Amino acid sequence: MAASMLLVMPFAAALTITNNASIGIDIINGGVSLFPAISVRQTVEIGSLRTFDGEVFATSLAMAANTSVNVDWTMLECRAYIDSAGLWRGSAPFRYNSPALLSTNEVEIGSILCYVV
Repeated sequence: MAASMLLVMPFAAALTITNNASIGIDIINGGVSLFPAISVRQTVEIGSLRTFDGEVFATSLAMAANTSVNVDWTMLECRAYIDSAGLWRGSAPFRYNSPALLSTNEVEIGSILCYVV
C-alpha cells in the first residue's frame, strides 16, 4: 500500500500546481524581410488543449514572459497542433527561452497545449 501511495502523491501534487493555471502565448505573424511582426496574445490553460475557432495562422509562437497565473512559467512547455483535436503536431515543444519557429510563411494553428515539465 505504501508503494501505491508514492505513485499517487506526485500526480496529486502536479494537479495542485496546474489547477486554474494559465500562460500567455504570443501568436506571431511576419517579422521577415520588410514586414514587421504582428503579435496576438492568447491565454492557454495549463493541461488543457486550447482550440481556436476559425483559422489562426502564425510564423512563430512564444511564451509571454511573466504572464503565467498560479504556476512558475519557467517550468512550462507548450506545443502547437495543426488540428483542433491535438493529434497532428504543428510545432516542436517550446519554452520561455526558446520560441517555436514554424516557417517564413504562415502555417495553420488549430490548438496549443501547455504543461508542466
